[in-house]
Amino acid sequence: MTSQHAVLNNITMIRTQIQLPDEQARRLKLISRRDGVSISEIVRRSLNETLAKYDGTTVSRYACAAKLLGTLHDQNATDLAENHDKYLADAFSK
Repeated sequence: MTSQHAVLNNITMIRTQIQLPDEQARRLKLISRRDGVSISEIVRRSLNETLAKYDGTTVSRYACAAKLLGTLHDQNATDLAENHDKYLADAFSK
């Protein structure tokens, strides 16, 4: 990975080179053209979403938990009250 510094809108930006599989690069280009934003902006937005999941704040944990509402449909989970932590950990890891 290589990097250089630049300033954009009073924000110091670090130029970073990454490698992507062909399919990801193709889809990023399509989205970029469709939405009229740079590939870099799409990557920054996606990275912000990912980082928000792992920032450790209560708000982000509740947001992750809210996404799980209604998704745990294991009909065999008769021990949900006792093992809810295990089921949540399994769901968060997906």
